[in-house]
Amino acid sequence: MVTDDAFKNFANQIEMEEEERAQKKLNGGFTYDKLKWVGIPKKGIKIIRALGEAPNSHKSKFTARTYHYAKIKADDGRDVQIRIPLFKDNNEHIMWRIINSVLAVEWNDNKKTYINETRYPEIFNMVKYNKLPVGHPNRNMNKGWSGQEMFVMNCIDRDPQNYAWSKENKHSVLLSKNINIVKDASSGKVYEFIEPGVPAYGFIQTLAHNVFAYYGDWKEYDIKIQRTGTTTSPYIVTNASKHIEEVPADMRPYVVNGSLTEEESSWEMYDLDKYFGLTSYSKIFKRLSKSIMAIDVCLGTHYFEELKSLSEEEMKQKKDREIENNENEEDINEINEDTFESPPVTETVASIPVRATRQASVPSEKIEPVGIKTLTEEERKTIVSYKHIKDNTWDVLYEGIADSDIIACSVCNTPSPSFFAHCPGCGATF
Repeated sequence: MVTDDAFKNFANQIEMEEEERAQKKLNGGFTYDKLKWVGIPKKGIKIIRALGEAPNSHKSKFTARTYHYAKIKADDGRDVQIRIPLFKDNNEHIMWRIINSVLAVEWNDNKKTYINETRYPEIFNMVKYNKLPVGHPNRNMNKGWSGQEMFVMNCIDRDPQNYAWSKENKHSVLLSKNINIVKDASSGKVYEFIEPGVPAYGFIQTLAHNVFAYYGDWKEYDIKIQRTGTTTSPYIVTNASKHIEEVPADMRPYVVNGSLTEEESSWEMYDLDKYFGLTSYSKIFKRLSKSIMAIDVCLGTHYFEELKSLSEEEMKQKKDREIENNENEEDINEINEDTFESPPVTETVASIPVRATRQASVPSEKIEPVGIKTLTEEERKTIVSYKHIKDNTWDVLYEGIADSDIIACSVCNTPSPSFFAHCPGCGATF
């Protein structure tokens, strides 16, 4: 049987990493798209067709990948989502060094002890458990600042309802471990709380061993995913096209064997570089600087000053790029004005113009977005004007914010700077 080399290599790489992990154990040692997620049911199965090249091959911005994610309790008490490099790729990233300093261990008689658990319980509890007190039901399940590795991928969901969405929107969906749907009793509004991907451990190993090692390129067959309910082997992942007898009878008509159709191949995919890239130093400094200062006071470290310096350098580089881009844009505009007639512009929710501007910071409408009240005074000052589009979706213009720093809310599609903790449109927490 011929197996695609890239997928075979991925399977081999996972096997090597598992061996390294086992050995260490022995040694004691985000155009503005509204993301469409589909969840793996707690009971039952999910049939998908994966898209893109072999995972972690970095072939394109659409390529499935493992990324490191943590939901951290920020200085203001609100949650902030932080993405940092995988530990094996860059364990010298400042966040990894902070985490490892606070969670430093020592071994006595083959027993691991956290050095700062009793010495500095406040910062230990902050980093290890996100400040959850002893006895809290979620304390031991909380990942703290360490977070976990997540796997994110573009795919086509064979579930008829989700497939219809992709067909109508000509777009892929993203796979999530879990989607909780909550209805606000007072307003009647429905909110989705989404895990941004699937926890990598236990999923990518099964994917590599049970699928890639035998069948190669995952674009040529449908995949069946099923939860086991156990932590040691949380998923069953198989080639659904090959083992159709293992698929429940009601789902068999939707399983496809063979290549994507021409229509499916033409559908757009999410830019995973854009939505799952590293969190900026500026955002980390803005949301966690006081917490990091407290760590410095206890441990005698200088992470606050280092992070401040990294943030300032990052902002300087962004400003330099913005000036360069503006200069290039002016040159292009001069050429266009002399030579070409400007094309007509059609505005849609998916292409809301968001640009740095020098206009006076006066909102343009008397009715303000519900999310405005969730912003800090500093965040509000960046808003120049806003225009209502529909529901809780707003077109917002910001002062001094580059286009590259603007992202869209995954709930209502309102654009906002990447360092905002809440959406100015609907108030959702980022």
